[in-house]
Amino acid sequence: MGKEKWLRARRWLWSTTVLVLLVQGRASAQNFEVQSGKRGCESMLTTTMGGACRSLSDAKDRICAQATDCEVDRQERTIAKYQEAQKRLDDGTLANADRGRQKDTIDQLKKEIDERREAARAGIGSAKSCVEAREVVQRGFATASQLTDDARRAALRERQERVVQLQDAQKKRDDAKVKRDANPNDSSARSDWERGSEAVREVEKQLEKFNDTYGKDIDRHADRLLQQYRDEAQSHQRPLDEAKNRVQNCEKVASLRY
Repeated sequence: MGKEKWLRARRWLWSTTVLVLLVQGRASAQNFEVQSGKRGCESMLTTTMGGACRSLSDAKDRICAQATDCEVDRQERTIAKYQEAQKRLDDGTLANADRGRQKDTIDQLKKEIDERREAARAGIGSAKSCVEAREVVQRGFATASQLTDDARRAALRERQERVVQLQDAQKKRDDAKVKRDANPNDSSARSDWERGSEAVREVEKQLEKFNDTYGKDIDRHADRLLQQYRDEAQSHQRPLDEAKNRVQNCEKVASLRY
């Protein structure tokens, strides 16, 4: 796959992942506490997002491994040597016996300069592709942070709704108990209390299942996850800056004249 096709494919992959996550909501969400104890792509809140993260990261590593290092200082030094050698040849100070060797030196220096310049021209594309690949990964962490924060807010809202349901069920059960105790021979009052007690147990089970799925301390562990994503993004910033410098260096080497 060519570099441009790869980049388009990766952009499509991430945008598609985002759409899938938005549609699925938290249906495939993992436990906030469990995920906050993991690192890198394994810490992503959903299995879909984790797979996309690994794919993006692996592809980034492959394409950046192809990037060319362009040494500006080395090229400038070689050009300076070439210019000095050419000057000595032209100023007539060399003995005739040395002129042939000097021309060979000039030809060798010119070859080195031209080879590095061609390599730099070829390397500009791969260097730019590496930059964009790293930027795609950076955008991935930003997207992961946004979706995780959205999932946290939704989970907290749902938990609050379940807590309110439990409180309502408990109140109805307690009211039914008062009526049952006041009328111990009233089968209808006893049935209301039994139904109320069963409703409380059912809501408690639902709340317990919710806590098992998403963790009891959603806020704290979601904050840990978000901090991890920020740390991951920060750790990728230096390689991204280096990739941008590589582009600039290759462009400069390619543009140097002699």
